[in-house]
Amino acid sequence: MKIPTYKTITTHLLRAALLFLVLAFAIQVMPVLAQRLRKKAAHAQPATLDQATVRLDHFKAYKLPPDLQPLNAHVMLKDQFGPLPQPRIVLNPFRFANPVDKERNNIHTPITNPESHLKLYNLNQITGEPLRSIIVKNQFGPQVLQVQASRLLAVPTSRSDGGQFHNLDHFQCYDCAGQSVNVAVNLTDEFHTENNVGVLQPRFLCNPVEKYFGPVVTGVMHPDDHLVFYAISAQPAFNIALNTSNQFGAESLPVQEADMLGVPSAKVQLDHFKAYKIGGTIVPLNREVKLRDQFDPATGPPETRTVLNPFRFANPVDKERNNIHTPITNTESHLKLYTLNPPSGSILRKVVVFNQFGQSTLTVRASSLLAVPTGVNGIAFHNLDHFKCYDCGGPEVNIMVNLTDQFHTENNVLVVQPRYFCNPVAKTVSSGTTPILHPVDHLIFYSINPQPAFNTTVNTNNQFGAETNLPLLEADLLGVPSLKILVVTKAVSRKVPGGADTFDVNLPLDGTPGIECRTGGSTGDFTMVVTFADAVTVTGSPQAAVSTGIGDIGSGGVSNGGVVSVSGSEVTIPLTNVANAQTINVTLNSVNGSSNVVIPMTTLLGDTNGNGAVNASDVSLTKSKVGQAVDATNFRNDVTVNGSINASDVSLVKSKSGTALP
Repeated sequence: MKIPTYKTITTHLLRAALLFLVLAFAIQVMPVLAQRLRKKAAHAQPATLDQATVRLDHFKAYKLPPDLQPLNAHVMLKDQFGPLPQPRIVLNPFRFANPVDKERNNIHTPITNPESHLKLYNLNQITGEPLRSIIVKNQFGPQVLQVQASRLLAVPTSRSDGGQFHNLDHFQCYDCAGQSVNVAVNLTDEFHTENNVGVLQPRFLCNPVEKYFGPVVTGVMHPDDHLVFYAISAQPAFNIALNTSNQFGAESLPVQEADMLGVPSAKVQLDHFKAYKIGGTIVPLNREVKLRDQFDPATGPPETRTVLNPFRFANPVDKERNNIHTPITNTESHLKLYTLNPPSGSILRKVVVFNQFGQSTLTVRASSLLAVPTGVNGIAFHNLDHFKCYDCGGPEVNIMVNLTDQFHTENNVLVVQPRYFCNPVAKTVSSGTTPILHPVDHLIFYSINPQPAFNTTVNTNNQFGAETNLPLLEADLLGVPSLKILVVTKAVSRKVPGGADTFDVNLPLDGTPGIECRTGGSTGDFTMVVTFADAVTVTGSPQAAVSTGIGDIGSGGVSNGGVVSVSGSEVTIPLTNVANAQTINVTLNSVNGSSNVVIPMTTLLGDTNGNGAVNASDVSLTKSKVGQAVDATNFRNDVTVNGSINASDVSLVKSKSGTALP
């Protein structure tokens, strides 16, 4: 018999020991793992809500005693305000934040991730952080925040007696100031319901942040998710002890009454851009592209356009106004603007926008430019969308700013008139599609006062290729990051002659108001229908009012107190007691919680040709249509709105002959 060697015996013993360890691990760990998986499945979101689509909750932040033991943990933090990680020290816990159900005007924002809390820690203070002006948008509308030093680190945290936190970022929170919201909400979390909680001024803007703690790097999962913490009205005394755990360990917390509400918010990520004229010989690209932006149908083929001449070259620029800087965040990414061939058709839109100059309403016409992310001197651009730019008009800004880019500083630059409104756009060429990265980011290019003569050259590179020694001249446009709040695609005065088809008189939102020449009956009843690009809410009190002229919201001569009907993107406004021969303005209040929309309408019974006066030409026109079936070409002549054009229409027009608009 062969006697085993010492080496063979040792090998077998090691294998047996390893097998024993594996079995022991399976016996002890697998039940725990199975239990965790069952628990996770029990608390999982529905299958339709995966990690990429679960939205950020609201958070109710509870006070903690100020004398809690500091962690003194050394971390590195990197967020959207800086290119490099910064060393910081995590100090004592500051607040504990529960996910919370928020209800306002009978509209609930429910909790989507009940197991994931935030523990907010103080950070050591650092010097040299600039004062920033940041635009945010949330359920309370758009706001400009003056953002100061970073002060807090918000860390995903679990309750020891609850599930494990998941799908929640870390946040670096900055002191901020802005206008008080002054709205009342009802808040329900795992502790209790508190009604009529006043939401007041903003206190902290929180960016998702990448955290380095020892060997562990926790990346950002949702770069577009931000929080704004607002102060809330004083709440009743409250005390509870909680056992919590997060990446810094376990801790028992003495939680007190809440004093802040964290609201999910979108932050405009874009830089400002200073657009320089292009000199030299212009050579068109003549490249076919397919484009789809937020004004295009979501389905069907995208729009086919031809990219023509380079039009402007836009540098990211530092903008300073009233000693508040908006610094450059993405120095490598520029925009080259190209002209496009004219579109096959265009829709006149009213677009409500918000930026650092405030809120305004633009008249947006045909698209004429494509802005393409571009690098210079061989440096690659990144994290910047393409934009489809539309000719636009709107109120002058007339604000003075100082601008600093890679070329020079120009002070006292007067920002004047909006020229182009730009949507982020998905662009398809033969090599593939470049999708939209940041759908909330838009640009408005404003004309600026004439600048001193300037010329230089740059070497550019983008998806259309490289261009050497592109000659640049002085700048004439400033691109300002903006939020698109509302888009009104159409407003009409609607009648249903004889209960058959509907026929609409167009009501332009600017220029000459549309003239409704059909009767409103004995009580002056009309119906306005306003169509938006997206589904809307109307939360004002009242929802609508006749703000100029004689008339009421209601029907049959009775006011209904300003109530309108909202169906998705369409708002129907009943009008009554509307006098003849006047122009009224009807105001929709607090559309999507933030914007008022004004719709003008002129009433002049019998003005079938729409020239502002009722006379023989209207009588003659109506006579010529007698006996015709009512259709889209002649419905204005059915002034009695009975579904046919006959002698009664002619008689009514004659009776109003001689009336005119004031």
